[in-house]
Amino acid sequence: MTKLMKNSFYTTIWVLLLWINSVSAINVKGTQWTTTWDNGTNGAFIDTLNNMLGYLVGLLYFVAVVFALYGGFQILTAGWDEDKVKSGKTTLVNAVIGLVVIFLASIIVNWIISLASTTIK
Repeated sequence: MTKLMKNSFYTTIWVLLLWINSVSAINVKGTQWTTTWDNGTNGAFIDTLNNMLGYLVGLLYFVAVVFALYGGFQILTAGWDEDKVKSGKTTLVNAVIGLVVIFLASIIVNWIISLASTTIK
């Protein structure tokens, strides 16, 4: 049963990655005329980068929440087995740590992008 759940999880992640790839994160026609080769002095490159990172951070949040739900599911279905409860708690704690790291990383990256966009413009 766990192999089926793992394969379903990986399939879901790959479908989401393909969907994000098909979403027009980069507006080629919009950036084609305004972006220059000197790091996008008109700001369109920074906006495109910010949009792409927004999609990536959203995907990372989704994956961390799925892991948190999986850890909770492990705890709920442990059935008095201490090793399974411990494994579920470990998964849950790692998912929460991942959420905190993603949050802090997104704040730092947004801060760097805002600094870059103010110095470029």
